[in-house]
Amino acid sequence: MRGNFNVIYNGMEYYGGHQEWLKSFGVNEFFRNRACGLAAISNVVYYYSDAEYCEILKLAYNIIKPSLAGIYSAKRLENALNEIALLYELPLSTEIFNPYTYEGFRWYINDVIRSGGFIIMLNYNNRNKELSYHWVTITGAKGDVITTSNWGSKLKYNLREIWKMKGLMLKLIKVNLDDKQIK
Repeated sequence: MRGNFNVIYNGMEYYGGHQEWLKSFGVNEFFRNRACGLAAISNVVYYYSDAEYCEILKLAYNIIKPSLAGIYSAKRLENALNEIALLYELPLSTEIFNPYTYEGFRWYINDVIRSGGFIIMLNYNNRNKELSYHWVTITGAKGDVITTSNWGSKLKYNLREIWKMKGLMLKLIKVNLDDKQIK
């Protein structure tokens, strides 16, 4: 297990990956712009494996190609993550959570991060354009502040601001190592 999000791509270091890197596999801009979910699940597999990031990203693209609207279904993205985890023999446990209150949203994210897991988050139509219709990997949380891997960068956001600006809904996918399956 690698245990970090440091990705080297074209001689530069990133915090997690970037969907734009699909260009090196001939994926056109239209679909690269809709592949943020692929980058998010690739981040998690990369963290828990020894595989190369772009190898994981290309595999993710082959398993779940974005539609015209991107990857809008948390269930489809969760299924793709679980399929990739099986291929890499990673004992992951996943769960989709739909927060209905700010307190539940904040508690859930902090609890998952405290337990050593990660959250993959999609926020439909957020007024913050960095998060609108965009999947990110939440890698850290402390109170109201989260750390994310977003476009290959380590970016921090305030949960209360995300909640206040949220659009139609939030989708969260919890990812943990499944202790029962670890030998």
